[in-house]
Parts: sequence; C-alpha cells; structure tokens
Amino acid sequence: LILNPFLQRMMTISRIVSKIKVVVVNKKLPKNIPDKPIIFVLSHVGKNDQVVFNEAIKKHYTILSGDYENLHNNIEGLVTRKNGVIFFDMNSQTERKEVVNKVADKLKEGDNILCSMEGAWNISPNKIVTKLFPGMVVAAQKADAIIIPVAIERFSSNLYSINVSNEFFYPSEYFKNT
Repeated sequence: LILNPFLQRMMTISRIVSKIKVVVVNKKLPKNIPDKPIIFVLSHVGKNDQVVFNEAIKKHYTILSGDYENLHNNIEGLVTRKNGVIFFDMNSQTERKEVVNKVADKLKEGDNILCSMEGAWNISPNKIVTKLFPGMVVAAQKADAIIIPVAIERFSSNLYSINVSNEFFYPSEYFKNT
C-alpha cells in the first residue's frame, strides 16, 4: 500500500512511453460511497486495461488475472506483482471456484479488487458486454464489499476512454435482480 503512488507513476510513465492516450470521461467515485472494500468491475478490451484504469482510479487494488502471459517481463507485470495480483487458471473449474474465496479474503483484509466479470477480452463492436460470471458478486457478498462498474472503450491500438460509474451496488441487489 505504501508503494501505491510510486507504482501508479510507473504505470503512467509506461503508458506515455507506449504512446497510449486515455480520455477520462469520469474518474469520480460515486457520492455517498460507504467505507467498504470495492470490487472495480471493468469491461475487458485488452492487455492495456490496467494502464487505462490507472489514469482514473488512484486507490490501491489487487488485480485478479487469469492472463499470466500478459503480465510477465514488462513494466506492467512488475508493477502488478508489487501492487498485488491473484493469478488463477481460467480453464480450471476448481481454480475459478477457489479464487472467489481468495478475493473475499483480500476484501476482508480491506483491499480493493480490479477484475473483469467478462473473463475475456471483449473487442467486438457488436457486444457492449459479453457473458458475465457471477463469482465476484459472490466474493463481494461474502466480504460485505460493494461493486463499482467501470467502462473502458478501445478506439484503436493506442486510444482508449474510461468511465467510472456514478453508481455502486451491493451484491445482494444483484441476486434480487438477476
């Protein structure tokens, strides 16, 4: 947690060096947000999502990643490992179930989580959101955390926009409105 501001600066420098441009539509967290851990759920458009997310949210978070290959041997991978990451095998049903408890434990420790409920890159212009997986809602419910949606849109290989939702929700609301 102490290194978070330094690590975020490193991520910004990496973004600049990579010539990635980010338009931040909204970076304010919702009003009246309770003092609870947060799961930031973002639309997943590619390997630069974390760099883009970094431009809007300055809170510490642990990233949930099923994509070890794209977080290895680069600055984003170094920053991610220092900041916090939970790796799991997306193809393993056992690990997908276990990761829900790992995330709940991190939330109970007071950490925030960054994840994609889509579980895969969504680069289709015809689908705003692909199939969602409810595991993080279950983790939030176990840890009494809230969920804040975050939209990332990719216009080209180096132009993105990010929009943090003005609303948050409690996981119990998800199950009421499935």
